[in-house]
Amino acid sequence: MAENSPQRVVVLGGGIGGQVAATRLKQKLGSAARVILIERSTTFTFAPSLLWLMVGKRQPKTITRDYSGLSRRGVELVHETVTGIDTSASEVQTESGVVGYDHLVVALGAVLDPERIPGLSEHTHHPYDLPSAERLRDALHRFTGGRVTVAIASLPYKCPAAPYETAMLIDGYLRQRGIRDVSQIAMYTPEPLPLPVAGPQAGYSVAAELAARGITFHPRTPLEGVEPTALRFGGELVPHDLAVVIPPHRPPDVIAKSSLAGPNGWIPVDRATLRTRASNVYAIGDSTVIPLENGLALRRPACSPTAKPKSSPRTSPAASAGTSGKKPSTGTAPASWRPVEAVGARSRRLLRISRAEGGDAPPWAFLACGEDRLRSSTGCGAGSETRPAKSPPGWRASIVLERKTRVELATSSLARRRSATELLPRSD
Repeated sequence: MAENSPQRVVVLGGGIGGQVAATRLKQKLGSAARVILIERSTTFTFAPSLLWLMVGKRQPKTITRDYSGLSRRGVELVHETVTGIDTSASEVQTESGVVGYDHLVVALGAVLDPERIPGLSEHTHHPYDLPSAERLRDALHRFTGGRVTVAIASLPYKCPAAPYETAMLIDGYLRQRGIRDVSQIAMYTPEPLPLPVAGPQAGYSVAAELAARGITFHPRTPLEGVEPTALRFGGELVPHDLAVVIPPHRPPDVIAKSSLAGPNGWIPVDRATLRTRASNVYAIGDSTVIPLENGLALRRPACSPTAKPKSSPRTSPAASAGTSGKKPSTGTAPASWRPVEAVGARSRRLLRISRAEGGDAPPWAFLACGEDRLRSSTGCGAGSETRPAKSPPGWRASIVLERKTRVELATSSLARRRSATELLPRSD
């Protein structure tokens, strides 16, 4: 390239991450760079809204669009399939030829791989692409009651919150149709808690939300097999009338075969810059792996809550513990909080929380004592100071809240302080 010619920045993939990257780079660089986005599809689907389409709250035409808006923002759009990435030559191979680059942003996402598990495509549903979400919508419309199983087939998968949102949206949909009382919803996952990379506090918060809706939660339960009317977990067949299973994911072949890939086929990146092992190549979104100090890998899909590595401190409402109204950043309740054991079953609002194994009671089992009234067998006053106690094996607790009581969820910024009317469903 000529010395004074504009830099060429190539973005691979026209999902949310690719579009945002291309648009912002063009805004920042202006005439100093050509920004080229390569995307094989001519239509973009806004993936977070697929869950709403699943329950009839969105239509395909409202969540899809073409890519013409990018051209108006100065981004050059190329509809091609990427077949190779040569980092040594700074070139991208497509079905029609070679595209050179000065800088490359890889945003090719993850590929659904349902064929990895025999019978998964034939006997289950999922909302992770438009045709599948439409089929699930139709299946839910025909559903008249029975057993609904929502499961995560394997790890990793994109949009970590989506399976739990799926279960809760199905719960709301069945309630709206008046058939929730003749239906059971169960959630199965290989994970120890929902959203483990976001920390235990966020996980316990989501688990509490599931419990509040009567959705049974089965952690550490990987899917072992699929039958026409049952799923196999832990050597046992679990029958169902409707199964929603998030299929296995794999990296795109073009990434797995490139020099950018790590041992598992995903792209390891620097957690501060998202730069890959090639100095002029960056990667974002579902195709990346960001190693964390706790040994987990952080995945940063556009539709999931953002989690920060431990080495990147941030200020949040849950940054410190104490009695000044701030939520604690760890799983230990402050001294002014009191564990609430079993209380009366007849109240306006009820949250049932259960834990299959012994150990410390989780953060969401504690209610903040304060000016609001709390009716419990142990009592709780504004001046109470009781440290959390060890919970016995098979610990179970039911928390009954008066209408004005507030629940303090000791979570990250993922869960805000919410009133009981926002968090808990009516039980009367």
